[in-house]
Amino acid sequence: AVACVLVTANIGGKISHLEIREASDAAVTEAVGWRLPIETWVNDHAFSWPTLEMIHYVGMAFLFGVSTVYLFRMLGIMKGISFPALHRLLPMAIIGFMLNTITGMIFFAAAPQIYLGKHGFHTKILGILLATIPILYFTMFDAPWKVQADDDVPARVKIAAVVTFALVVVVMAYGRFLPWLE
Repeated sequence: AVACVLVTANIGGKISHLEIREASDAAVTEAVGWRLPIETWVNDHAFSWPTLEMIHYVGMAFLFGVSTVYLFRMLGIMKGISFPALHRLLPMAIIGFMLNTITGMIFFAAAPQIYLGKHGFHTKILGILLATIPILYFTMFDAPWKVQADDDVPARVKIAAVVTFALVVVVMAYGRFLPWLE
């Protein structure tokens, strides 16, 4: 399904079925939508892009920090902390994810031409989508919840922690080097 969505996203702008459009739809152009005001605001105010980048970096720090703490605990480096205690950090990760999502969408709306032609952007988005799988594992299944302070962690939980951390690093690396990647 993800592959089909990516293919459709790449060719979506080239598809136009005028026969199924209503007359009122023909009046909707790029200038009428919401992208142009965002692009104008970001490009007309010198402070907007750097400010959004700082907010984006704060969100990344929250996500990276929480995933690093989870990784360390699950690999046994911080054995004195139980998983339920770690779970209290998830709101910080959610705030970080929301900050990154909102600022990332503004970046994309302001300059889609920067992102769409680059495979690094597609890899970053795929990494974000794949990272949801181990994160859902931590929130939906019982094995992580049974990890108490000083307990050894089951192998599946360790694998989920390593995969989550690796995907966060991939997303951060591709995001950081996106201007130089094709």
